[in-house]
Amino acid sequence: MSRKNNKVFECEKCGHIQSKKQDKEHAIIYPNIFKETLNCKSLPIYTQFNHKGFWTTIFNGEHIPSQDEKCDRNSVMIDNSSLLYVYKLAYRHLLLSMKIVEPSDIDPANLVPHVVVRKSNNDPFSKFKTIQGEHFFISEPDLSAKTDFIVIELDKKRDLHMTLIYCKGIGKKINLIEAFVNMIKLLNHRPELIQQYQSLEYFGQKEIDYWYETNNLYPDNIIIPKDYVKSVKKMMDFKVTSAGSVL
Repeated sequence: MSRKNNKVFECEKCGHIQSKKQDKEHAIIYPNIFKETLNCKSLPIYTQFNHKGFWTTIFNGEHIPSQDEKCDRNSVMIDNSSLLYVYKLAYRHLLLSMKIVEPSDIDPANLVPHVVVRKSNNDPFSKFKTIQGEHFFISEPDLSAKTDFIVIELDKKRDLHMTLIYCKGIGKKINLIEAFVNMIKLLNHRPELIQQYQSLEYFGQKEIDYWYETNNLYPDNIIIPKDYVKSVKKMMDFKVTSAGSVL
């Protein structure tokens, strides 16, 4: 390893960058498949942006797109034909499989691939129409990782960015940029996975628990089997006093 400092280690043989060395007890271990992806292409990437319309939520909580520019929503739902859509789901799949996040962490913002394109429905600088079909060149400096999230900066000047995941303290558990780079390498190594992510219904919501529970099958557990039954956690039963103290 060379270029050693307090944050990263770079392999002289393959150029693979990994996070700061930790003791074995707290070391991040990637699924075995990543032993095969070290020499695969990763960044930079060049991809097209397509969206379905504004992200709206109807009375029953269902998230649907809308072409109504007068609506009060400011984010657009990324179309599943876009690789940016795939990145969001594939990144979630990896983090769930590694137990970095739990199913309960996948709230609507983490579920729906989206990008904010305006400040309000009166915003004269709305990118709702101009971003449709636009291509973006994304390199490592365009990935911004903090303690609680990682975003892809599509265009800083126009304030266009996509959040891949938001979870309190996640940046302390794993090198988020390294995880994204490894995920891209996997998609290059196994390009058939891309279509599988694109084929999932409703942003892969019903697969969330399945991915978490069958992490040993990663990445070949994208499609949930018809006979899958979600495991039920047993509730612990305690004997307590009248004040609630556990006996």
